[in-house]
Amino acid sequence: MVKRNKAVTWFWYVAIAGLACGAIGLIAAIVGLLVSQSGAPISIRVLFADLLLLVLLLGVSIVVLAYLAPMFQRHERLRHRAAVGIGRLDREQPVPDPDALPLPTTIEIRPKWATVLGLVAVLVVIVALVEIGMVLLFIAGGLLESQRHRSANGLLWLIPLAIIMIILFTVYFYTIVGVARERIEVTTEGMVVRWHWRTRRIRWQDARLFGMTATTKDNARPAGFELSGADTILQWARYKHRRFLIAQPTMSWSEYEREMDALLSLIAAKTHLPLYDLSPIKQRSETTSASYADGADR
Repeated sequence: MVKRNKAVTWFWYVAIAGLACGAIGLIAAIVGLLVSQSGAPISIRVLFADLLLLVLLLGVSIVVLAYLAPMFQRHERLRHRAAVGIGRLDREQPVPDPDALPLPTTIEIRPKWATVLGLVAVLVVIVALVEIGMVLLFIAGGLLESQRHRSANGLLWLIPLAIIMIILFTVYFYTIVGVARERIEVTTEGMVVRWHWRTRRIRWQDARLFGMTATTKDNARPAGFELSGADTILQWARYKHRRFLIAQPTMSWSEYEREMDALLSLIAAKTHLPLYDLSPIKQRSETTSASYADGADR
């Protein structure tokens, strides 16, 4: 058995919370519409904000429910099948070699700050243009009751929008830097991976699953790998050299590629586990039913 990935549960929590907040926004919009029709004074901007919140939350919930949650569920099923020897093997199995890397060895990826800050700058410009456009819409659209307070009330919308923008930028920056900062330490006893602001470690003898979690045909995205046991899930990324990549190794790209290949060979030798294809989306047509049979025989 291997440890269950709690990401599936969290995705369901997010979807349910989004649907609940969306329902609250819909009810608030309906109530506001009824109140406005009864003659009670109510700002049209309130209705607009409720509807905007409704569309946003429902959109996020639909994406989570229709794509992300099922994808993670498929991945979880693949993990547990592979842990008991039933699953599709990766077509490119690493050659086991206990001397592939000198031990201890550290492989480190750091943020490429020029690209990271460039992405942040683009996002700042886009959000600023949207915010200015909304403020001008509220000021010039005749949505306020008094011409005298139109400009002041329009500017008041800058406050919540600015707060939301700061929160989004903080989360975005925290996430992107966490993804771009990776440190893999390999010793004679096991592995330690520092990624996504988390540190996980596993001993070779405790490993029960060795798999590739994300691949693309053209290697345009970093490949994801996993080494898991009953109490630990180690996940790390293998980046490909691209011009606008947000991360870069502390060594040359050619040396990084060589050491990542050697790492897979070392893991195969230390754990005696085959490399399973755990991608929830079948991305390579070369994978056949023979791979399942080979996995079952192991």
